[in-house]
Formats: sequence, structure tokens, C-alpha cells
Amino acid sequence: MMLSLFDWVILFAYLALVIGIGVACAGRQVSTDEFFLGGRRFGAFAVSLSVLGSGLSAITFLGIPGYVYGIDWSLLVSGVIAILALIVVARIFVPYFLASPHASAYELLNSRFDTRVASFAAAIFLLMRGLLIGIAIYAPSIALSVVTGWSLSICILVSGGATLIYTTLGGMSAVIWTDIMQVFVLFGGAIAAIYLLCTTVPGTPSDWMATLSAHEKWRIFDFEWSWTRMTFWGGLIGGFVFSVAAYGADQVMVQRYMSSRSMKDARRSLYLNAWYTLPTLLLFFSIGSMLFLYFKANPT
Repeated sequence: MMLSLFDWVILFAYLALVIGIGVACAGRQVSTDEFFLGGRRFGAFAVSLSVLGSGLSAITFLGIPGYVYGIDWSLLVSGVIAILALIVVARIFVPYFLASPHASAYELLNSRFDTRVASFAAAIFLLMRGLLIGIAIYAPSIALSVVTGWSLSICILVSGGATLIYTTLGGMSAVIWTDIMQVFVLFGGAIAAIYLLCTTVPGTPSDWMATLSAHEKWRIFDFEWSWTRMTFWGGLIGGFVFSVAAYGADQVMVQRYMSSRSMKDARRSLYLNAWYTLPTLLLFFSIGSMLFLYFKANPT
């Protein structure tokens, strides 16, 4: 299915808007504190949405429903345990970062330990984020290529180029405001998807649950120990460790709540994310279940 004229208008308006945000914020970029931390003037709600947006991507939109569609709900445990991780990070990690005059987690490591520790941590971060960003750009570019007819290379250049422009021009302020906009776009799309699926899949909710149960798609708690597949224990332990690392040490997250105007706002931004977690998970997991039901009713 190709895009309609209205779809093309929305696509180019979106690209123009994110670049426009970068241009609008460019005039403020008069210091490193402004560029890297947005002048430390953002409130809890704005930062919370930016943290939420940075944790979501096309990987979330495609990956979580794809996992549920192909396997089950066992990944839910690792997501729910992130709520505890967020509280731990808010209580223990945030005071160190907000009391610091530095602009990054690695500057703090350098002052607290030495250059070797900071350099090693920064190298790991760049390696991990470099690989993750590659996937995060590649995944939506595939979908964009299908609906626009553009080559995959062009789609990657458009996605990556727009991001590079607004972040370079507008610094952290542009990043936070575009994150907020992207949260509404992403959740708007997810809600539209679940609505369309619920109105398209035949049967009633009780029929859907019976079908999903018959195919073992509801399974959440698998208490078996396994080194090769996700079970309760892997989700619980691995999910907690990963979430503490992601929210408490990853510069992508740390830089956002370091942009808060106070420690209270930084902590509140993470507490708000703890509240966002479960509804977000249920939304994307439900999309995966409904996709299973849709394709079962409409085999291709």
C-alpha cells in the first residue's frame, strides 16, 4: 500500500517540524551547559516525557508486538521490574548527578575515579548506542521504504539526516521538545493500531482470550531456569539489572534528567515514568496479541 497525498503532506510536515524545532532552539545555544543540558530549566513533566520517548523507538513499536505475536507475554516481567529500577535510580543515582556541575555521567566518573574509568565507560556507551541507533534507524526505514517506494538507503539518510540536523542546531532543548512530540506521535499510532485491530478481528473479547489461551500466547510466568529463552527468572534479574544500567548510567537517559531545574523535578520525572511503564507495556503487548488474532483470522 502506497501513501496518499494526505499521507505525504503529513510526512513532510513532520520532518519540517522536527527540523523547525532545531532551528527555533538554535538561538539559545550560547554555552556548553545550554547545548548539553538545555540550561537545566526543564520541569518534571517535560523531562518525564523525554525520558519515556528516549526509551521508545521503532524497536518498541515493531519488536515488542513481534515478540508477543511470535512467542508470548513472557517479556512482560522484564518490563514491569523496570518500575522498581526507576525508583532505585531516582533515590540513589539522581542525587549524585544533580549535585554535580558536570554535563555527562563520564565527567562525573572522571572526577570521582580517573580518566581510565571514564574512558572505558564512554567507549562501552558509544559501542552499545552505536549499534542500537543503527537498528533504531534501520527498522523504521524498512517500513518507510515499503510505503513510500523510496530505496532503503534514501530512507536511512532521511531519518538519520533529520535527527542530525535538529540535534546539532538545537542541542538538548531541541532533543527534549522533539522527544515530547514523538511520544504523542508514537502513542497516537499505537492507539490507532489497537483500535483498528479490535474493530477488524472477528469475535468478542472472550473469544479472543480463548484463542490466545489455546495457543499459549498468554503465558507470562515460566519459572523454569533456561540459558536460551526468556523465563521469569531471566526477565526478573536481567530486566532489573538492565533497567538500572539504562536509567542510572546510560548518558542518553542521564542527560535528560540532568536537564531538570531541580533534584525534585529529576526524581519526579522518573517516578512519572514508573507510572507510565505498565500502561505502555500493556498497549504494545496487546498490539502483538491482536496481530496474532488478525493473521489467524486472515491467513496470507
